[in-house]
Amino acid sequence: MTEHYSRAATVFIVCVSVVAVVGCDDGGGGSRTSQLVSSPSTSLPVSVSPFQLQLTPVPLAGCTATQPFTTHFDLVLGPTTVDLVVDAVTLRVGGNNGPGLFFLSDDLQRLFGRTDIPARTNRTFTLQPDFGCGLPTTPGSLAVTVTAVDRQGQQHQGTATVSFR
Repeated sequence: MTEHYSRAATVFIVCVSVVAVVGCDDGGGGSRTSQLVSSPSTSLPVSVSPFQLQLTPVPLAGCTATQPFTTHFDLVLGPTTVDLVVDAVTLRVGGNNGPGLFFLSDDLQRLFGRTDIPARTNRTFTLQPDFGCGLPTTPGSLAVTVTAVDRQGQQHQGTATVSFR
């Protein structure tokens, strides 16, 4: 009887080990953007090009903390499975919890005109945001979160994180 339980325990341990190894396989998961993996439930593929952004100082008198700066990048969205319209873009300096810039649908329409993403296509939006005074240190990264809406009003969201050089 003890031998039977030992075999069963051994088979169980081997099965659990196989599941754990397969679960840690790097071949799956969500879409890859800038060497980081977005959430597997992400319904909007988001990437930023280039994957390392250049900081350009903006001369502005009166800043007591970090010098204001600007940067330039292409925001690439898609391909999507359904037709979408970009509703908001959030740029967070230093990651998802850092200070940010917010672009709502009216702002995006003024910047780009059309903000639709037809199904099975990519759209590229070129951004050159200015970040003003008040950052405590020179930022190391930027998180870009995009929210889009489909024809049924359902929100789709995706995020990409890039670093500054």
